[in-house]
Amino acid sequence: MGGELLLSRMASEFPESGAELLRFPSGSFMIEFRVRGVTYVIEHVEGQGYGLSRQRGKRYRWEFVDEAYRTLADLEQRLRKLMTPPS
Repeated sequence: MGGELLLSRMASEFPESGAELLRFPSGSFMIEFRVRGVTYVIEHVEGQGYGLSRQRGKRYRWEFVDEAYRTLADLEQRLRKLMTPPS
């Protein structure tokens, strides 16, 4: 899935996240967003799936992801959990 569609879904469900898309010629992309003052990055690399990381400096490389997901459905499930305020 292209980054535009995921960005659109995030903007619709979580407008407060301030999600921003960065695309690469290879078809890979990154989406940077914020949750309760913490910045996260989603990375998509063709053939490798999706990565989700809490941003620590400017390390944007697949080998440093905190969490990896093979499918978009799994990533979206994790995003909903992450974006839901604690009770």
